[in-house]
Amino acid sequence: LVQRYGVRYLGKSGDERLIPALIRLAISNNTSERTNFNLMNSISMFPEKPLLSEFDRQFSSDDVHYIHKDKVRQMIRKTISRNSAKWLNEVDAILNPETTDKKRMSKIRTLRNYCPHHRIPDLLRYLEAHPQGDAAVSLLEALGWHTNSCHKGEVIETALRMSRDSRLSEEVRLEALKTVNRLR
Repeated sequence: LVQRYGVRYLGKSGDERLIPALIRLAISNNTSERTNFNLMNSISMFPEKPLLSEFDRQFSSDDVHYIHKDKVRQMIRKTISRNSAKWLNEVDAILNPETTDKKRMSKIRTLRNYCPHHRIPDLLRYLEAHPQGDAAVSLLEALGWHTNSCHKGEVIETALRMSRDSRLSEEVRLEALKTVNRLR
């Protein structure tokens, strides 16, 4: 149970310094099914390149022993790659100017639970470029759910600026202030 919750926290943080711990668990063959499920969800919150780089480094160690090591390497590497890309299409759809408002709102709601932390700076740039309307309110609210994110400070700074910007609607300013208060 402790391991399961620890793995979930790694994903809620998104701090790339935690990647070695995630990969160590991905390589080990003694994690429970529930821990492994949470591990794959947590991996989906990190960028692919540093994950695979760390995997290659750790898996090449003489301390890693598997029968058919090359086959296992390919299988685990593929799983890491697939999971790291799991939520990227959601963020890309939000950022795409051709996405319909209805679809964008749906994707923003998904961010509450599944937000790749390394894409938060992209979302903040989008929010600053499109600071009005329902999408801005929803995006501020969704980002406020990530109280353990390594990008929490950046979200607070952006939301605080927005809460003080008199050019924005009252609804956006109030939601920005709520986000600041949730994250502090």
